[in-house]
Amino acid sequence: MARYGVGKLHDHELLAIVLGSGIQGTNVVQLAQKIIAKVKKIGIEKLRLEDLSDIKGLGPVKAGQVFAALEFGRRQYASHRKTCSNAAKTFVRRGKSIS
Repeated sequence: MARYGVGKLHDHELLAIVLGSGIQGTNVVQLAQKIIAKVKKIGIEKLRLEDLSDIKGLGPVKAGQVFAALEFGRRQYASHRKTCSNAAKTFVRRGKSIS
């Protein structure tokens, strides 16, 4: 990560860094892949903390940490979309007022 940057990492690798460790019989990358599969199946908007807690190897504390990280990312994405949308509307309005 330090050498190439986070942009070069896959989603499961980024999540593995957040998780830190797996459990006996499931390494951290496999655990991250299970979480991502669950999120894709349910959808991030419908995901509940209980959905993550159901994953073997993800206790309540770690499930809460992952859930909080996903929520943070979702909020940042929504905020960015809103900012981009507002900027586009301003641009269009200014363009129309010039004509």
